[in-house]
Amino acid sequence: MYIKQIKNIVLVSDYVQTQSEQLESAAKKQGVIFRQASASSTDTLQKAIIQRFSNKILLYTNVDEFKLNINAHIDDLIFPYWFGKHSRNSQSLIPALCELYNIKYIGGDAYTRIVCNDKILSKEIAVQAGFKTPNYIIIRSLNEINSSFDVISYPSVIKPIYEGASIGITQRNKVNNKDEAYEIAKHLFIEFEQPILIEDFIPGKEVNICLLGYGKNVKLMNSTEWYLKEDEEFFINNLNTTQEKKSGKYIHCVRNVSDKIPEYVFNSSKQIFSWLDKVEILRIDGKLFNNDFYLIELTSMPHLGMSEYTLSLMMNNYSYEDIIEKIIKYAVYGYSVE
Repeated sequence: MYIKQIKNIVLVSDYVQTQSEQLESAAKKQGVIFRQASASSTDTLQKAIIQRFSNKILLYTNVDEFKLNINAHIDDLIFPYWFGKHSRNSQSLIPALCELYNIKYIGGDAYTRIVCNDKILSKEIAVQAGFKTPNYIIIRSLNEINSSFDVISYPSVIKPIYEGASIGITQRNKVNNKDEAYEIAKHLFIEFEQPILIEDFIPGKEVNICLLGYGKNVKLMNSTEWYLKEDEEFFINNLNTTQEKKSGKYIHCVRNVSDKIPEYVFNSSKQIFSWLDKVEILRIDGKLFNNDFYLIELTSMPHLGMSEYTLSLMMNNYSYEDIIEKIIKYAVYGYSVE
């Protein structure tokens, strides 16, 4: 299947209106981070597609509407940019629908989305690929809370297993003793009704490794550090949370740190990319501590506006539009080599 054979590119997005609409003025200069499929990021994505392709661009902001019209898109290329809510499977629904109807789509398949959305499955695969991860335990019920806190070290980080984009995470999730851990764990169980992960807090720089390609072919890869313009050392001993991202008080920036990453980490990143197979887009988040990398989580559909993912790959002397064009072309190439 070639690009010229695509009838339409169909974008399925949450299209959430936010107060963080500094995209055009600040993001290009400073690397401002947005995590949601916001209206501004979706519009930016659409503009890039229109600029590089002559295809007609269709947008759905409602999954039910897309499902009702899915037979009209058999010859189209679907761009799942829908994150959903209230379900650990929400990010996998669009890819699963596409496979059910044998429609080609961009990004991770249902398996990849589920693995990357599950912090435990992600860590298990990462360890097999050669990554180091923080020590962790899983708590699956309120009855396990008290006994579990006797076997962990402090400081630790407590988070829901199936959430991404820093959902459920504030600075209070970094706990320094059993009492703090109990309060946060109880709160997360009640709010999210899912198992929680408790892992050692790793002091160090917030770093990601961004990959783009298809199948076993990694075509672009780069590593960048996230930092606050106002306090470059902030994330060494603090969490990267939505508090900082949405407060309007800070500008999130990125810089290239590929030369600081051990070579085995890049090899392990390629291994995970290869194992996931239908992925194309992958961001690996972690901490850089004592000249080594500790994996925190995997993200198979990161924010694709002017974000840490796109900015990282743009450091290879590409424009934003170049990156979006490559995402679409590599998805198509992946089908042609099956």
